[in-house]
Amino acid sequence: MTEIEKIFLTSSITIIGGVIIFTMQQIISKFFVETIYRQSEIISDISDALVYYAREYSSPGLLSKELQDQAHNKFRQLASLLKARSYMIKWYGFLSFFSIIPNLNNIEEASSNLIGLSNSLFNKSDGVENHNRVVKIKKLLGIPSGIT
Repeated sequence: MTEIEKIFLTSSITIIGGVIIFTMQQIISKFFVETIYRQSEIISDISDALVYYAREYSSPGLLSKELQDQAHNKFRQLASLLKARSYMIKWYGFLSFFSIIPNLNNIEEASSNLIGLSNSLFNKSDGVENHNRVVKIKKLLGIPSGIT
């Protein structure tokens, strides 16, 4: 093999190796990193909504209908987005086993509690129950309890 052939062979192998590594990195990024990030964004949005709408769920039925409707829609939307973003994550069981992401049962239960919170905003007697739901949602999603 001549010196020129060795140079071309080395260059080709380097380029092909670079393309393979880049492709693998893109696959890992798309299927794992981005989907996990999207789920964490929704959990962050849930934390934000729990703080922002604390007055509405603590005193259900006592505030303006407009604010209750707004909170109702927000909690319901976050419940559906939490499930949707979680279902996008490949190898969910493996990642949740290592506590990288919340357990899928916790996601289901948190989503259910968000819908329950959404539905109870119009019932004046549900303030304590709503507080219990919020505590449970935070625990299930790993949101620090010092928030709210």
